[in-house]
Amino acid sequence: MTGLASCTQPADYSSEIRVLDSLHQVVKAEYEDLDHFPRPENDTIQAHLKYVMDNFVGQMKADMALKLSEYSLNRQINEQLRIQRDTLLKQGDVITSRCMMLKQALTEKATHDADHNELNPEYTGNAFANEKKLAGDWIGKSKNWKNAVNDLHNKIDKQMPVIQHWLDSIPQRTK
Repeated sequence: MTGLASCTQPADYSSEIRVLDSLHQVVKAEYEDLDHFPRPENDTIQAHLKYVMDNFVGQMKADMALKLSEYSLNRQINEQLRIQRDTLLKQGDVITSRCMMLKQALTEKATHDADHNELNPEYTGNAFANEKKLAGDWIGKSKNWKNAVNDLHNKIDKQMPVIQHWLDSIPQRTK
């Protein structure tokens, strides 16, 4: 009696592979946009404040002191945004790497992923859904960050006419 050996065909993950590839491209494009997104420069803000403090003579009016204080807060906001950007870029690297490792394992019809998890339909479905969620959440956070930077740019743009007027009207003291 001859027995037939049971052989299972690997699951077809071609649609997941296409989605992972597309997801990788979207995350990569968002990453590059985030990496090159213009931010206000703290050096400029600091130079403006230093010029006023070094050269202003006399009693500063309360409204001027308040506006300079508000302008100074931009440095702190900008620093927080810089830290958030660095964190987002690191998270983007991780998401891109994880996405590509899963895609590679599925493309090669591997039995296990890079973390040594068995690539069965249940695990693969969960991993695929998790990567999509992480990427979507990250893209949302990146867009929120860019909106916050734009808000800061707009705030500085509104403050600049008054700040520039003071810079222009306060003579530089000679030392």
